[in-house]
Amino acid sequence: MKNFTTELTYKTSRSSGAGGQNVNKVETSVTVMWKVSDSDFFNDFQKKLINEKLKTELIRMEFCN
Repeated sequence: MKNFTTELTYKTSRSSGAGGQNVNKVETSVTVMWKVSDSDFFNDFQKKLINEKLKTELIRMEFCN
């Protein structure tokens, strides 16, 4: 089985919202990013299916960033 974790990018940040003593001091939020179009893990047909299934979410994320 192929290991796709090498295609993931991680970004840490400080969590928003209420928290304990470490809130706004420690980066406790982790965002994992994966660019489907650049992936070697899936073939072109599979990438197309992934993009179609996630289209609404992907569009929403583009407008939020």
